[in-house]
Amino acid sequence: MTSYDEFSGPKELVRAGYDAIGPGYAAWAATVRSPVARYLDELDARLADGSRVLDLGCGPGVPAARLAARHRLTCVDFSAAQLELARGAVPDATFVEADMTALELPARSFDAAIALYSILHVPPDEQPPLLRRIAGWLEPGGLFLATLGVGHSPAVLDPDWLGAPMFSSSLGAQAYLELFPESGFEVLASNLETQPEHQVTVAFLWMLAGRRWEPSFRPLVEADLPLLREWLRRDHVRRWFDGPETYEDVERYYLGDRSIDVLVVELDGRPVGLVQTYLVADHPDYAALTGLGEGVAGIDLFIAEEPLLGRGLGADVIRSFVRDVVFARDGVTRCSADPDVRNRASIRAFARVGFRASREFVDPKDGATYRLMLLDRG
Repeated sequence: MTSYDEFSGPKELVRAGYDAIGPGYAAWAATVRSPVARYLDELDARLADGSRVLDLGCGPGVPAARLAARHRLTCVDFSAAQLELARGAVPDATFVEADMTALELPARSFDAAIALYSILHVPPDEQPPLLRRIAGWLEPGGLFLATLGVGHSPAVLDPDWLGAPMFSSSLGAQAYLELFPESGFEVLASNLETQPEHQVTVAFLWMLAGRRWEPSFRPLVEADLPLLREWLRRDHVRRWFDGPETYEDVERYYLGDRSIDVLVVELDGRPVGLVQTYLVADHPDYAALTGLGEGVAGIDLFIAEEPLLGRGLGADVIRSFVRDVVFARDGVTRCSADPDVRNRASIRAFARVGFRASREFVDPKDGATYRLMLLDRG
């Protein structure tokens, strides 16, 4: 009977197993109907040309080859046999033979990382620190695509998996959904997917996450107005943020109302959006419309740079701004937001931060329906 002792522990068993299986793994994987291609294509579509992609547990290099046409790949695997196969599949990539849990890489050195069916082979106590390390290797906003187990199975030993003993481990879907945010990620999507293996149907948790952004804020000044006016003309901003048209109106609207604090959102000193806050009680018509009053501050925002959309930046801007600006204000105990009911991305971003839906209302100024969302100071 196979035991860990024969292999100096589960990780050595995994390494020896994949070395023994060799090209048989790629041959078997080619017969399995899995959603790998679909998820890789979705990740690819979110990345700019030439992005730096880290493939952890690259195996024979099939996923890496799909991404290599547009991106710079670094392929890591514990198995020398699998890494040699990957060299043939992705000859222009960088290759590292290493245990991913002991890997040393510079901070913020990748734009994306993938770990497809590989964290499943990491012992359970090493998975949380590994996720934190992966977050550290990514740029803020960097994407991480991972395939994980669904059930709680801390240690599974299969004595004959494709002809070799194999170890696997899963903390369970709920644990991963909690662990990713704790590790510095914003969960962008999580889906249970099934695929047939060895005449049985197996379920996996597919997760797409983004490393938390590190936005900063500064007051809007007159020198920002030309850029702000250009932002307000962009289609994705105009759709939800109906701002003034002329330079004079932009100046009057954004710099002339002292009851509203308007700030520029920056990433590493680069302006990428706008956020504003105000005391609801200072705007009686709006207070009457929403039923809110003293102690409540409202916020509105937009991300101006379209390539940054859908990468978790909105939620991180909301989280940081509410914590560092809104709730730092004396007397503010609640924060409100009112995204258009059709703006599902905005509603999701507020919900991720903890805002709860209160009710919907129609603004008589434009006839649109808005969802009132609230967050209490914790």
